[in-house]
Amino acid sequence: MEKTDIDEKALKIQEYIESGESREEIAGKFGYKNWKCLDIYMRRQGMKWDSKRNIYYNPLDPEYNRAYETTFAQPKISMIINMFDNNDSDPMKVAKRAGFKDHREMASYMSARGYKWSYEQNNYVKLSVETASNINSTIDEISSCAENTASEDNDFSKYIPLLEFAMNNKDKIYEFLQSSFETIPRYVVPGINRTKSFYMSDKLSNLVGEFSEKYNISQKEIIEAALIEFLKTHSFKDEVEHLLRSP
Repeated sequence: MEKTDIDEKALKIQEYIESGESREEIAGKFGYKNWKCLDIYMRRQGMKWDSKRNIYYNPLDPEYNRAYETTFAQPKISMIINMFDNNDSDPMKVAKRAGFKDHREMASYMSARGYKWSYEQNNYVKLSVETASNINSTIDEISSCAENTASEDNDFSKYIPLLEFAMNNKDKIYEFLQSSFETIPRYVVPGINRTKSFYMSDKLSNLVGEFSEKYNISQKEIIEAALIEFLKTHSFKDEVEHLLRSP
C-alpha cells in the first residue's frame, strides 16, 4: 500500500500489518496494553483501519477511496458510481438506467446509504462521520491507554474536555454535519423554455457565474432552483410541488 506522510514508527506498524501480523501482536511489540491503544496511535497519525482489507489507510487518499467504493459498495451503488466515472454526467439518464424514477429518487437512495454528491469529482462519494458510539469508545480508550502513551505526547487528558463537549452537543453537531452533506437541489421543471429578462446587482451576477463554474451547474439551473426554493418557503409549496409533478 502507498506510504503516507507519517512517522517511522507508524510506517513500521504498517509493515508488520502487511506481513500478516495481528494488531494485538504488534501492540505487544511496542509495549501497548492492547490493540486499541495501537489503534489510537495510528489514528493520531491520520490513519484509519479497514476491517475488510485488514490494513491501515489514509482516508484522504482519493485512489484508495475510489477503490473502496467500487469494490465493496452494493451492486446498484457501484453501477451508479461507474456510470458517472465513464463520463455519463447526466443524472437523469444515470437514474433511469439504474432503475429510478428520476435523479431525485436516486439521490435519496444514495444519501440513505451514506453517499453524497461531490462536485469536484462529479460523482457520489462515501461519507465518513463518526457516530456517538465511536466518540464514547474513544473516550474510554484514551483513558485506558493514557499511561502507555504519556511518553509519546504531553497528555491525552487535554483532549477529553473536547470529546465530552462533542458528546454533550452531539445533536447539534449531527444537524450541522447533515446540512453540510446536502447536495445542491436540481429540478426537472416541465414546460417550454422562455426568455425572462431582469436586472440584478453586478456583484450578485458575478457570484452566480462563479458558483456555476465551480460546481458545474448552469446559471439557468441555479436561478430555477433558487426560485423554486423561495416559492416553497413563502406559501407556494403546494403549487410548486404540483408544477414539478406535472408532465
